[in-house]
Amino acid sequence: MLLHFLYTVKKKVKFIIAKIKMQFNKLNAKDKNLKVVVILSLNELGPSVSVAKQAYTQNLYVHIFSPSFPYLEGKFAHNWSKIDPRTDFVKALNITRKLKPIAILLEEKNLLLPMQCFLADKLNLKSVGRKAAETSNSKIALRECLDESNIPSVLWKKLDEDKGFEFDFPCIIKPDQGTSSKGVMLIQKCEDILSFKKSDHYKRALKDLSIKKPFLIEKYIKGRQFDVEGIALNKKYYFISIVEEFYENCPPFFPPKWFHFNPPINDDLKKVIFENSKKSLRALGVINGAFHLEQRIDEKGIVRSLDYANRMGYNSLVSLASGINVTENYVKMMTGISNNIGEIKHKSVLQLYALDYETLSNMKNFYNNHANHVFSKQFSKFDFAFQLYLGRMTIVFENYAKLNEKLKKYNLLPKEFNKFYYNKN
Repeated sequence: MLLHFLYTVKKKVKFIIAKIKMQFNKLNAKDKNLKVVVILSLNELGPSVSVAKQAYTQNLYVHIFSPSFPYLEGKFAHNWSKIDPRTDFVKALNITRKLKPIAILLEEKNLLLPMQCFLADKLNLKSVGRKAAETSNSKIALRECLDESNIPSVLWKKLDEDKGFEFDFPCIIKPDQGTSSKGVMLIQKCEDILSFKKSDHYKRALKDLSIKKPFLIEKYIKGRQFDVEGIALNKKYYFISIVEEFYENCPPFFPPKWFHFNPPINDDLKKVIFENSKKSLRALGVINGAFHLEQRIDEKGIVRSLDYANRMGYNSLVSLASGINVTENYVKMMTGISNNIGEIKHKSVLQLYALDYETLSNMKNFYNNHANHVFSKQFSKFDFAFQLYLGRMTIVFENYAKLNEKLKKYNLLPKEFNKFYYNKN
């Protein structure tokens, strides 16, 4: 009760400060003839704070479209309009035409991409493109595009569809629209499909506003997973960081165990990953904007594209790992301030998740002795992708050798590292 009260008070204070600061920004910008950008936001459901901050820093007039007052972005904005970027297309277009912006921007929500595409296309601005907006929001559209372009992906079909591949378990069930492994479950046998539909996990997934039916069933791909983070400009793809992800073997779910930014993989493997990324992004219709592409290398060495979105993913961590401000580069490239990204200087960044108290204790010991190498931490319980965690911590070192050396001393080095990074990749 007390925590709820304190949260409410804190929110009201932020709300008041944001309103005052927005009014001040608006008055301060009067007669300065600043160039306008429209930034799409869902407020608490999906803010665009970093993008608003960077646009404001670039001396642009920031106008927010949000379903309610954007108190999270308010101090970096000059004005706002009550618009739901998921549905209010006509109203948004009428206001946008009057504003005459130089760019339509967003941060990390796939659901905002159709509006970005719609407004940008109407005003002849840099657009993510209709195809990219669709394939970012529908795994069915994504799979169909990859299949049509003969790009390795996974065998799949709609869950309640009779036609399709014969089940060769294990398989994965996932929603057509959804992120962060929400609604995703491993299926070991036919009976598990019926159990899934009756499960609390399925019921929780249906209540989540970011999840949409139908559900798909896909062949499970065993192998290492690599995500590629970057920015596209006029169909040219700038790769910023590779992230290796590992998910704990806790059937039927896939809770993440660690994310490793800039893993020490050899140049041949990097080349294969980047080549497949280019082919996949082209097939999926990516033209402009940030992108996040997930790939897995199967047991035969085939790189298979699993999922993606034409928006930023882990933007603060990718910035940390690359030595460039990803959000700043995104804003500059979408507004035409710059046509290239800055100089990349990779660091070794590891985000660890604690599912047990021993790992949590080791994290605390590490932090107490090496706080200067901890970018962020949370030593309290939290829910992520319907999984309860005890804590998490993001660690940064100049290179992998130093990271490896320090983590060994605190028993925090993931056991998978010895297999992945000391054997031939």
